[in-house]
Amino acid sequence: MRTVFLANGIKVVLIPHSGNVCGIQFVGEAGSLYTSPGLSHFLEHTVLCASEKYPDFNLLAGSIDPLGIFRNAFTSHTHIHFVFKCLSEHIPAVFNFLAEVTIHPLLKQSDVEKQKKIIIQEIDRQQSDLPTVARLLSLEQMYGKNGPGIPVLGDRDAVTEVTVDNLRSFFQNTFVAERFFLVIVGTFDETNLIKTLETTIGAMPKKDSFIKQNRDWSILAPSYKVFERPGIAQASIQVLWKSCSANNPSFYSVLLFKYLMTEGRLSRLWNVLRQESGLAYSTGSALVAKFDYGNFSISTGVAKENVDLALEKIHQEINTIAEKGISLDELARLKNLAKTKLLFAADSAFTLSDYYAGKISSNPRFEGIAIEVGHIESVTVDQLQAVARGFSKENAYVTVVKPADTPLLKKF
Repeated sequence: MRTVFLANGIKVVLIPHSGNVCGIQFVGEAGSLYTSPGLSHFLEHTVLCASEKYPDFNLLAGSIDPLGIFRNAFTSHTHIHFVFKCLSEHIPAVFNFLAEVTIHPLLKQSDVEKQKKIIIQEIDRQQSDLPTVARLLSLEQMYGKNGPGIPVLGDRDAVTEVTVDNLRSFFQNTFVAERFFLVIVGTFDETNLIKTLETTIGAMPKKDSFIKQNRDWSILAPSYKVFERPGIAQASIQVLWKSCSANNPSFYSVLLFKYLMTEGRLSRLWNVLRQESGLAYSTGSALVAKFDYGNFSISTGVAKENVDLALEKIHQEINTIAEKGISLDELARLKNLAKTKLLFAADSAFTLSDYYAGKISSNPRFEGIAIEVGHIESVTVDQLQAVARGFSKENAYVTVVKPADTPLLKKF
């Protein structure tokens, strides 16, 4: 891994990788936490509609799609990502396209109106997915209607109220060189590549002083909430805890705890919720670790009458780990699993670019996969026990979404 800076200050991370396929991510600190609800995601959609050189969607798409280049974009609470997979010879086309959409987008009124219809459908689709609904409700339960408690997509009212002026103001304040970094993984001639970058995204304007969002939100008290929802046959459970940031030394202990609880057929909750009791088809977990905040969650779906039993088993398993720890053999299995996943991430240029972009956006001090392996190897049983003690029943934000028109579940 080698890091260089363009003349305008954009950080460029270069990672040589064999083969003729390149993975590219251009990432900006312009996520939903920096503006009104849903606006950053709306901007992500709209910059991809038209540019000064290509003033309609078909012309803009025609500048890159005929080459067979894979492209995507997504918005998180903290960042906007522009993602590409291409052959090495098509690198210039990627950056010509990126310069158009991140420096010269038109942000036309007609495109704004069209995107309102599309994004409202995206919100409706999200609200149709029960685990997603439970996750969003649990984040609101922890953060209230602030910060990560606000959905990245916003809501119908917020989307309806978006204007061209809102978008242009946010674009001008956030699509600046100081907020963006670039990851390129693959085979490339560095000298020619830098020349290409300087003449494309190197033209992104600088703004030496910009307001950095204060992300020190108040965390609400842990609680248990039940929500009724018509038209569903199964209850969805989300158990959420406050966790550490990505630059906290405890991150790797929490990562192994996540694997211990839900990763694979030997995980604790796979066994207690599926194999031993048949309560759930599957379980999952999510570890969100940003630069200055984090959370960890466990999720599963069960029959509505089994919610209390499933929650009891989840908390009992965590308590057992907190009190008794785990064996050295199990710890070794978790470390092997974590290291293997890291090596899988390095298997292709595209997956490696995705991994590095995600890590750098969460922790600018990220030093590479080899360093991560060392951190994983250093995790101890005592550290895992400490994580389990932090994820106690008393610290949990429990969200249950259950079928409507049934008796209320008892408070666990």
